[in-house]
Amino acid sequence: MDFNGQRLWLKGSPQKKSMQLLMALLKAGAEGATRQQLLEVVWKEGGDPQKEKSNLNQHLYYLRQLIHESHFPEGKYIIVQKPRYYFTEDYEIHSDTERLDQIWEEIRNAEAAGEDTLELLRQFCRGYSGEFLPMLNGEEWVVEKSAYYQKQYFSCLSRLCGRLKEMGEYQEMLELCTVASQIHPYDEWQAVQIDCLVAMNRYKDALKVYEDAAEFFYEDLGVSSLNRTIARYRNTEGRLHYLSSALAGIRKGLNEEERLWGAYCCSYPSFVDVYRIVVRMQERTGIGSLLMVCTLNIAGSGENTETWMERFRQFMAGSIRNGDVYTRYSPNQFLVLLMQAEEKDVENIEERLKNGWKMIDQAGKTKLVLAVQTSGESR
Repeated sequence: MDFNGQRLWLKGSPQKKSMQLLMALLKAGAEGATRQQLLEVVWKEGGDPQKEKSNLNQHLYYLRQLIHESHFPEGKYIIVQKPRYYFTEDYEIHSDTERLDQIWEEIRNAEAAGEDTLELLRQFCRGYSGEFLPMLNGEEWVVEKSAYYQKQYFSCLSRLCGRLKEMGEYQEMLELCTVASQIHPYDEWQAVQIDCLVAMNRYKDALKVYEDAAEFFYEDLGVSSLNRTIARYRNTEGRLHYLSSALAGIRKGLNEEERLWGAYCCSYPSFVDVYRIVVRMQERTGIGSLLMVCTLNIAGSGENTETWMERFRQFMAGSIRNGDVYTRYSPNQFLVLLMQAEEKDVENIEERLKNGWKMIDQAGKTKLVLAVQTSGESR
């Protein structure tokens, strides 16, 4: 608590009911709290309702004593004006939750009036700092308030991210979702982080977020990313709703929904998984594979980079075999895993790809650079 820029200290544990009543009254602010709301703070499961009313008066007495001993500014505290209780009427009370409540109301009013809410959504998301009174997260009244503000935060953040995605503002989206994943690590905002990083062609950073999240979920929850995904299909009774109980149905779900022409294109994290599996398999079978880095250097200002890279992607899809795998690695690079290929094949592969690309880029506006190495650990 601060008063005129000075910190006010109270000698008491937050777990004490008198201190919790203080927090509830501060949260209520100028609107005050009803007696029932304060009873919910001091209530204990299985307690006698009549005794709880007596306990409330006792805890309020202790709170007044605590305020007196803590050298608060002069004034009247713990004011009772039935049916409401107020912390004080001598000074204005401002809190972070009060500001969130104001912004939330402004958002609702703006939406009803058909006005733009972008800046208000920004204010709410940046004003939210996490769980309500985390040191009391075992108290029922605190859990209820915490869930209330968390729901509002997720609603605002989802809508804000949707708007920012339409605007192409991936950096701001990334910053917001990075904070969200730190505040609420179990709510999978890491997935939006990865989407933002991929959209900005930051594939290594996306992989790092993916691996850290997978490790976190496994260590804390004992589930893999696959189990985490399956867990989304829980029905209202909490039982798993399996997409298919038969092996044939499972296999169908694993197959490509639409078989596309050419080599297999996947995300960078998926490419890493495929590569590691292939390396393990070749240790057993002895059948090698090649890892190729394709760099397309584009002349000029680079404003047509994406156009050229899409042409090159289509070229690669048709120039390597169906069983090969490739992915976008950087703004001007692709990684290719050439299955069942050996070092003796490198020269022919490079010549075929370079000649094929020259047929597409006849004006010579780009330069294709290929680097090939056998897959697996360096010996």
